[in-house]
Amino acid sequence: MISELVSLPGPSHHYAGYAPGNLASASHAGATSHPRAAVQQCLARMHILHDLGVQQWFLPPLLRPDRALLAAAGLSGNLRQQLTQARDQTPEILSAAWSSASMWTANLGTAAPAPDRASDRAGLLLANLAAASHRAIEWQPRLQQLRACVIDDSLELIPALPPLPDFHDEGGANHTRLADADGQGLHIFVHSRDGKAPSSQRFRGRQPRCASHAAARRLGIPADNCLFVAQHPAAVDAGVFHNDVIMVGQGNRLLLHARAWWEQEATLEQLTQRLPQLRVVCIDDNDLSLDEAIHCYLFNSQLIHVAGRWHLLAPQECAGGRARMVVDSLLDQGFIDHLHICDLRQSMDGGGGPACLRLRVPDNVRFLPQLSVNTSLITSLDNWAHRHYPESLRLDDLASDDLVQRCRAAHDDLCHILDLPSVLCDETHA
Repeated sequence: MISELVSLPGPSHHYAGYAPGNLASASHAGATSHPRAAVQQCLARMHILHDLGVQQWFLPPLLRPDRALLAAAGLSGNLRQQLTQARDQTPEILSAAWSSASMWTANLGTAAPAPDRASDRAGLLLANLAAASHRAIEWQPRLQQLRACVIDDSLELIPALPPLPDFHDEGGANHTRLADADGQGLHIFVHSRDGKAPSSQRFRGRQPRCASHAAARRLGIPADNCLFVAQHPAAVDAGVFHNDVIMVGQGNRLLLHARAWWEQEATLEQLTQRLPQLRVVCIDDNDLSLDEAIHCYLFNSQLIHVAGRWHLLAPQECAGGRARMVVDSLLDQGFIDHLHICDLRQSMDGGGGPACLRLRVPDNVRFLPQLSVNTSLITSLDNWAHRHYPESLRLDDLASDDLVQRCRAAHDDLCHILDLPSVLCDETHA
């Protein structure tokens, strides 16, 4: 079993379309968002996983707007003045300061269990997310949160790689740990530029090969336990901005598209030699094209192994059409035993499916007990969102005093509900 770090969209959940290579984000730029519904959909997903017996740990949404970013952009005066200037002069900074993208915790970092790194502690390398301004501001406040929330010294928290072009790191969205029944892990790190594969033409890959190698070294994973794989340039150009858009793996199961990786046949041969019990299903273009895969996010589903049974948690977009035919085939083959469908439309419109909403961490890592996701917490969070979240939000609302007050009130109320340490509730973390 593994545990998951999860979060929620904040009250400022919106669609600005600034995520490079993310087709869903681009196509919904400027659309009206529905923050309250976004929370309800994410909580429904958490409920499914809780009912399955998956341990989830909740991290509060980051407080917005990010005043440090506004000041760094040269916007002066009080907060109202800064937001007005940002709206009129630099709307991309306005959107970034209000970003709720930290809901997608798959990008928070890359984790490795203690046995894989010859250590008495698991490790978590925070991801710098330096390829996009609205995400690069996340890792430092997330690190502060984690330092206050991890207990028993069970997890080594490793600061992010430097935000240099060679070290752009997208975290767990480009990393998967596979393992045979004996538990020995093989870590797959996927890069999308500066490797052996030809360069993509339409979109620039976010993660360089150098960053993946550096991440493995910082985590202390021996080279023999790593496999570094290049994303197929056709996949990047089709809109695969992270590997988890086109591949999902867990334990001894691997599901991927035929054009997920460059030199894929040779890579899969290496994998099956290293992990003889690995079961691989590769979906051909004839069964599901790259474009269809990116639309339905089948490969951003979650593979979950509980009590000897395999579950697939898939987005609503996989409930019909050719994607459902693929899923039915997986059921017929015994690759999975159960299918769960989840409506995540608000997250999907920003480019995030089920797998984007969790970071897998070793199950022996412990956090503050009040952060353990259970039915009571889910109910409390649902009621909290009803009190504080707007039903709808437009880009024009990002300069409003009302949104500032909503976010501050929601933050303070959540600190009270969860009885969080004061370091997580201090205004300086805005």
